[in-house]
Amino acid sequence: MNEPMTTPASNTSTAPANARHHGAAGLTTSGIVTMALALVMLAYAAILIGGVGKPASWIVDDKGQPTFTDFTALWGAGRLALEGSPAAAYDWTAHAEAMSQAIGRPAEVFPFPYPPTFLAFMAPLAALPYLPSLLVWIGLTLAAYLWTCAHIVGRWQGAVWLGAMIVTLGNIVAGQNGFLTAALMGAGLLLLTSRPLLAGVLLGTLAYKPHLGLLLPIALAVAGHWRAFASASVTVVATTLAALALFGIEPWWAFIENIGRFGTEIATERFSVTNKLQSAYGFLATLGAPKGLAMAIQLALTAALVALTALVWRSQAPHALKAAWLTVASVMMSPYVYIYDLTLLAVAQAFLLRHWLHTGLDKREAIILLAVNTLIVLMMSIKIPMGFLGSTFLLAAVLHELMPHLLHGWAQRSRHLSATRPTRA
Repeated sequence: MNEPMTTPASNTSTAPANARHHGAAGLTTSGIVTMALALVMLAYAAILIGGVGKPASWIVDDKGQPTFTDFTALWGAGRLALEGSPAAAYDWTAHAEAMSQAIGRPAEVFPFPYPPTFLAFMAPLAALPYLPSLLVWIGLTLAAYLWTCAHIVGRWQGAVWLGAMIVTLGNIVAGQNGFLTAALMGAGLLLLTSRPLLAGVLLGTLAYKPHLGLLLPIALAVAGHWRAFASASVTVVATTLAALALFGIEPWWAFIENIGRFGTEIATERFSVTNKLQSAYGFLATLGAPKGLAMAIQLALTAALVALTALVWRSQAPHALKAAWLTVASVMMSPYVYIYDLTLLAVAQAFLLRHWLHTGLDKREAIILLAVNTLIVLMMSIKIPMGFLGSTFLLAAVLHELMPHLLHGWAQRSRHLSATRPTRA
């Protein structure tokens, strides 16, 4: 990425909980935190490896059969595309049969909700047998995710600090695309000011998750990043045309029909997903609010985030803070945000750390990050979308950092207007 693995400023003595404080053994606080979080990641590995061969475990269950995960749906869709039936990826019966082929037993209905452009990602992986394909997918996307986090923070330790988030374990278990989404968003925003054309390509590739990219064109346009805007637009068009050339028009019609059906099934709770939606809608509906009211509040929040994002990205605030805001706001924009999408909160925290390492990191910032991740951990243990609260808390923390810059900009504009206002004779 051509981004240096150093801190964003010459002050290399700051890190989580103030690295200038030393422990009894001469270790910096940063070093102690890094070792502790590395142990958390080792614990994740132990959980995964120790669970292999047990009922409902990761990869292989106690019967020696592959475990059904979200990746099963991705592989099944890719397999159908590879075999020349891409439109069948959106036929729930045909798709279930493809998933059954992967795990060696009848599979439950688990729709493939992504546009045909994402089939281009999955078809090559589906050329491999199911289990090797799963391991390659997780390995490549996890590596990209950790590499991106490290480069955003500006230190290799960033991979450990953010890799220890509980969503890392959740994504590995599910075999979902959260690592890929976070890597594309994080790398695109990191490179936006230095390599705008490449940044646009990365951000445009996110079109396979359009609901998470709704704020991107607004932010790029109001900030005047027109080269990245054009590059992203060309990437969306190019990938769409490539998918048309590879798979034809039929998958697109099937995708549109499938999305409507999928949305209806979610609304009627066929898949019992409301308590898994890490959004304002999911949070309120889980607590018993009428779904109409919950959706109305979600839409009001979405409108507010659009307006605030335009204000933030028009400001002269540091780019790291703008990127942190955009990433968290993107998570909160849509009612359909799942646990695996919360890897984007790691990207937001990486940008916050990048900013704080430049300005000085103290106990207040460490407490903020601890609180955010505690809420996300709670999400894994209770059936309430605590991820929404974590997102809200993190957005408030970013806004607190942004306020001095926003107020300064407004004051400057006010003085300029006063100076240019004609005086009375």
